[in-house]
Amino acid sequence: MAGRALSYGEDVLPGARSYGEVPFGGSEPKSDAETPWDARKPVTIPGTGFNIAGYIDRLDISGDGKRALVRDYKTGRPRGATSG
Repeated sequence: MAGRALSYGEDVLPGARSYGEVPFGGSEPKSDAETPWDARKPVTIPGTGFNIAGYIDRLDISGDGKRALVRDYKTGRPRGATSG
């Protein structure tokens, strides 16, 4: 099931680099892995003054930097629920 989920709608991005749990908007990195940008920089929604922060579950960026695939995986559990 996990394999199917990870390959669902898999577009081919030539020369792509893939990242997981990518922080943005000031969120702390969860590992020492390389990130495609400076996660400390604020992300402001234009015209609102509202900043957002969080994590991108999976990010694939084409080798030429012109395309990206952003994925947000869901667990199927209600927010705050724990497994087990």
